[in-house]
Amino acid sequence: MGTLLAGGSALLLLLAGCTPTPANHDSTAGRERLDPFLSQKLTFEECDDKATGGVEGGSVARAECSRLLVPVDYADPDGETANIAVLRVPARSDDPTGSILVNPGGPGSGGTSMALMLAETWTSTALTNRFDLIGFDPPGVGASTPAIARYSDAEREGNAPLFSPLSGATEWESPGAEAFVDQCAKRSGGSQVLAHVGTRDVVRDMDILRTVLGDEKLTYVGTSYGTRLGAVCAEMFPKKVRALVLDGPLDPSATKQQRRVSQFTAMQGSFDGMVELCVQQADCPLGTDPSRALDTYLEQIRDLDENHAPTADGRVLTTADVTDAVFAGLYSSAVWPTIIAGLAELRTGTGNLLMTCRDLYHERAADGTYSDAYEALVAINCVDDDRGTTVEASDVCATWPGHDPVQFDRSAVRDDLPETLVVAGTEDPATPYEDGKALASALDELLLTVKSRTHGSVLMGSPCVEQAIADYLIDLTLPAKNARCSI
Repeated sequence: MGTLLAGGSALLLLLAGCTPTPANHDSTAGRERLDPFLSQKLTFEECDDKATGGVEGGSVARAECSRLLVPVDYADPDGETANIAVLRVPARSDDPTGSILVNPGGPGSGGTSMALMLAETWTSTALTNRFDLIGFDPPGVGASTPAIARYSDAEREGNAPLFSPLSGATEWESPGAEAFVDQCAKRSGGSQVLAHVGTRDVVRDMDILRTVLGDEKLTYVGTSYGTRLGAVCAEMFPKKVRALVLDGPLDPSATKQQRRVSQFTAMQGSFDGMVELCVQQADCPLGTDPSRALDTYLEQIRDLDENHAPTADGRVLTTADVTDAVFAGLYSSAVWPTIIAGLAELRTGTGNLLMTCRDLYHERAADGTYSDAYEALVAINCVDDDRGTTVEASDVCATWPGHDPVQFDRSAVRDDLPETLVVAGTEDPATPYEDGKALASALDELLLTVKSRTHGSVLMGSPCVEQAIADYLIDLTLPAKNARCSI
């Protein structure tokens, strides 16, 4: 996910099926006030199901979990605190090099399960021998507490307004936006919590986690929105960085509007690619004429709100459900056949396949419970992004209680940041290749180009990508300039 739509742990599973200064935190006086947090000891114990997030494999048996105490507001470290969920997959060797912190993106996606998935993906490299893999749920997210919450599971089941592909002005008309913020504050522990879930607060949490883990410097792998975290780490704490892998990157200097235009343009390209695949098949549910495919698709789903398609579990598929399912499938060409099959099934009057994709996208469990990823996405973007209004609607962020915009300062990182690896796909549908070039330019670092039609590369099982990352993270050896891989 870029910073528009969640693309974290659930989508990874689907694919497998004004700048504030950090002086207060980084100064001697600031760190003295943080001593109770920096000196804490983590006790790792058995993980629960929420932490492992449905991931299977040997890494789950090896995983262990703990809790990190951090300030809610770093300007007031003696005030409220938050508990950050931390999952560790220990290195297989007895003398590990250190830890790799990981984040899957979102924003709003929990990171604990990403550590498990990387442990499974990287078994053919020396990374799992040399490093502990550390996943964490940022403040307000996943198993961390307090968590961002706005809707009940029943409200989510009824497609309550969130930033999905169908969300727009009609869903956020005033006073709807204000009501969303008020209810979110009531269910999330108060406005103070909502004000401090932005990227800069997460980066400060990561610095505490790094210290508590005993790592002198940060080794980090971030995908999608996780690259924004990495870029801000580079800006705020460049001398404390050992290595950064920034995969499926965002342009750190782009505005919210620019990101939306570039992402939806790339998603249209992915839809066109899916059409090209479909029309080569007999009885393509999108027809035989690529120029008419979008019209055919819209005609197919337009009346679903009145003529619902039932699913095997007793629910019905709506237009919003199909839109979210298809959008989820556009994150990777590997999922296109599933979406095509789901649209073909829809013509028979049932919606099982598409509902499965929709559920994964919304992080809905089989028992009907939902994660807080989408509420957290709204919260984090409201703190991070520039704000505005449309002619007839209020931006849901306009009355948000905190605003700490991420306006990337290129000059802050040039002298002190070690060599960094940026990994970008040539046809990434969520974070276009141009974003990767922009991030590499901003950090003045090497860009590894990956020929692919998927969002992100580190979990796609490419030996070329894995070897490049292993060489870099273990020996700090970057690939050759203009190096390319493919998926």
